[in-house]
Amino acid sequence: MTEPKRPLEKYDHFSLPTVLDLKADLTDILGYARAEAIWNTMTDECSIKSDDFLTVEQLQKIANWCIDTTEAIKSFGFSLKLKVDTFIALEKNESYNPDRQNIRQLLHDEKRLETIASLGLSDNNKDPFLLELVKEASSKLDLRISVVSILFNSMQYFAAHHGLGSSWMAETSATDIEWSFCQYVLDSDALLEVEDARTVAYLKDTPLVNNDSVVCYLGAPLTLKNGVTVGTLCVIGQEPRSFSENDKSQLLEIASRLTDYLNDKLTKVIEEKNLS
Repeated sequence: MTEPKRPLEKYDHFSLPTVLDLKADLTDILGYARAEAIWNTMTDECSIKSDDFLTVEQLQKIANWCIDTTEAIKSFGFSLKLKVDTFIALEKNESYNPDRQNIRQLLHDEKRLETIASLGLSDNNKDPFLLELVKEASSKLDLRISVVSILFNSMQYFAAHHGLGSSWMAETSATDIEWSFCQYVLDSDALLEVEDARTVAYLKDTPLVNNDSVVCYLGAPLTLKNGVTVGTLCVIGQEPRSFSENDKSQLLEIASRLTDYLNDKLTKVIEEKNLS
């Protein structure tokens, strides 16, 4: 009997999760005992027999079951569905751009996470300078929503936001990193433009598109003098839109002022550390 191959071997930056991967993710969310019970019910109802690798069809069944069954694992289901849909897109088009392995490594980079921690940006939506910049970005690009998104390893955190109103995103000031558009800015460290996320293979099935009607996006990287990209300044709309060169220049200029501000904070941190 030939040994089964890991799915998507030909793509060194992306592979589908195995049974072990899925069990580990569920355990992180629910704890061992509850995850084991959920897993047994899920595999029984989805007719999953494999203890190793799963087919695309089996993973789709699991994702849909999780999305439809209980709030506790809905985000797990959405995340898995995104991975499966990305696999399908890759199979259709080998010129797929985002390098997920690179993104994953950057998200977990210790120097990057230490830099974010040292900036002290956790007092969300209260820094008057950041608030002024997101308001300016929304005004100049004529889009209701603007966010300073700081990219942690498992979530994007809104250090400042404008136009979110009383939505759940305003209340939590964060989303799962898997749902984030901004993570793809890390891959290129350049301006990311999305005219219509509903037509982009790796974005169209994310909860932010399906549930929160995020359609257009323009995000500029916040790359500091130590070479670390801590996040983005982005504007978001709920209708398709192409961005002019003037739009891009204006966002980059505001992002440059924001980066200067963060660099000043970083310099003070370094100076204080040297004095201690």
